[in-house]
Amino acid sequence: MVKIKGSVLRSRLAMVDEMAPDGGRGRVLARLEPQDREALGALLASSWYPFELGRHLDAAIVEELGGGQATFFEKVGDKEAVLTTHEAETFSAPDCATVVGWYRRALEMCGVRDPRVVEEECRAKGGAVCRYRITWS
Repeated sequence: MVKIKGSVLRSRLAMVDEMAPDGGRGRVLARLEPQDREALGALLASSWYPFELGRHLDAAIVEELGGGQATFFEKVGDKEAVLTTHEAETFSAPDCATVVGWYRRALEMCGVRDPRVVEEECRAKGGAVCRYRITWS
């Protein structure tokens, strides 16, 4: 059985809270079956959960916050993306610098020209999340 880490599910819920602080989490959870709501209410970041739980959560997010658009989780623009890490178990400024390098190199390996990665917010520097804005030519 394929599993998903609790920290990933917690990050998805944190994203919902950030995008729709006016009760979005409740609306997303209301779209789920009771057993999924129960599991998500007792998440442990270090535990593993059935992948299906993550699939159900993602579908509920797309329906509630993305208006049913399958592209909801995709990039910000044609040549821009924002990647956000929520509730990482560990973090440091050097680790974030490493992540910037990984993202840049991964894009180069995919054939992207002139990738630029800017860390807009950093938990190690007092931010609530680590957020990276990525642009390319």
